[in-house]
Amino acid sequence: MALRNRVSAIDELAMATERLRVRHPKEPKPSPPVLYIIEPHEVEQNRIKLLNDKAVATSQLQKKLGQLLYLTNLEKSQDKTSGGINPEPCPICARQLGRQWAVLTCGHCFCNECISIIIEQYSVGSHRSSIKCAICRQTTSHKEISYVFTSEKTSQEEDIPVKGSHSTKVEAVVRTLMRIQLRDPGAKALVFSTWQDVLDIISKALTDNNMKFAQISRVKTFQENLSAFKHDPQINILLLPLHTGSNGLTIIEATHVLLVEPILNPAHELQAIGRVHRIGQTKPTIVHRFLIKATIEERMQAMLKTAERSHTNSSVKHSEASVLTVADLADLFTKETEDLE
Repeated sequence: MALRNRVSAIDELAMATERLRVRHPKEPKPSPPVLYIIEPHEVEQNRIKLLNDKAVATSQLQKKLGQLLYLTNLEKSQDKTSGGINPEPCPICARQLGRQWAVLTCGHCFCNECISIIIEQYSVGSHRSSIKCAICRQTTSHKEISYVFTSEKTSQEEDIPVKGSHSTKVEAVVRTLMRIQLRDPGAKALVFSTWQDVLDIISKALTDNNMKFAQISRVKTFQENLSAFKHDPQINILLLPLHTGSNGLTIIEATHVLLVEPILNPAHELQAIGRVHRIGQTKPTIVHRFLIKATIEERMQAMLKTAERSHTNSSVKHSEASVLTVADLADLFTKETEDLE
């Protein structure tokens, strides 16, 4: 994403410094054609196009200025409140926005419950990736929705440092495991991933942060590592590959399940959670899912939710292989290509 933004910025600067001009009478036609050199008969066409672009840009500027004014006034009203509580009512359900709410690109705010319903049931566009504001009807894409959280955090949890140089997701997994131990010392957690290489990277990050764990990767040490996780009070983390760790095991000693990436087959996800959430479990089971925002993972999760709702609404018992169709996957990668353009 950062590289793409940088390339786009360089391209924009290059376009801004290049002058659109008419080809000189004796100048040969460039081959291949150059965008900033036009023929005399193309002058009027380009003039109309640029005037239209100016009108659109002016309209967008006015819209953004309106949003800025709205959000500035909202900020002033927030400064007058104590505890970060937003006293404004949600325009849909009329409940107080409180400490958590969503802001659309038009500047209007809604509670998280109402915005979730709008996203799930009233999304528009070819890929159902946008919603319309209930007040002004302006369209906002899902990824442009801003979520505000003003709830106060304890000083211990506000910024948990993670040692080592790791990816954003690996840091998030390690930080979540640290937070679990901080809130509930002795709580045990299962970490599932489809890829063994990912589990190896997480194991290195856990080692860098002096966190004891067990890992099931080899048949020879399977029972030994599983027993250590179950009975050793110092080992509260178990790393399991999804294809082997989600079948046939009973690990009710754990109460947290961490899914490192979206799982295309919901049956496998249920089996993974079922290692903990089964007969004999006396504590609530907490599931943590990790997604990288504005990537294919986010679209995969949204598509899986949509497929699950459609099967639930139609009361059809689907097999493991029928949750996502080839058309769904093609649509997923088509959307990925469109986002890159």
